[in-house]
Amino acid sequence: MKSKQAVQNSPARLDRRGATRFAIRCPVTVRARVTGESRKVRELGQGTLNDIGENGARIQFPGRLPLRNRICLDVHFPSDTGEQTTTMRFWGVVERISPAPPHVIAIRFVSRGLFLRSKLRKLNRT
Repeated sequence: MKSKQAVQNSPARLDRRGATRFAIRCPVTVRARVTGESRKVRELGQGTLNDIGENGARIQFPGRLPLRNRICLDVHFPSDTGEQTTTMRFWGVVERISPAPPHVIAIRFVSRGLFLRSKLRKLNRT
């Protein structure tokens, strides 16, 4: 079965900080910690990855996220065959946000990405 949302790659580019960014369009899930409970996170919604690099990413997201808010970003990289999705989890901080929806949000990573199990079935249902 083919993936509903193909990964679109374009050549790497240097962002204004000199780090290489890769333009990749794929689904993301945004989560945040529940206030007062360090181990609980709640889903804030789904968005789209615009580009990603070693130190951060830029996403489109329907909701507004507060500046300097710490978030959890799950990036779902579909395979070319549609058989398996590779999900990576990043913790980051919201650095910039565009004023109008869909908001373009710049995220600075505060930790390295972690590989998670395939979530293809859940993504194909949405």
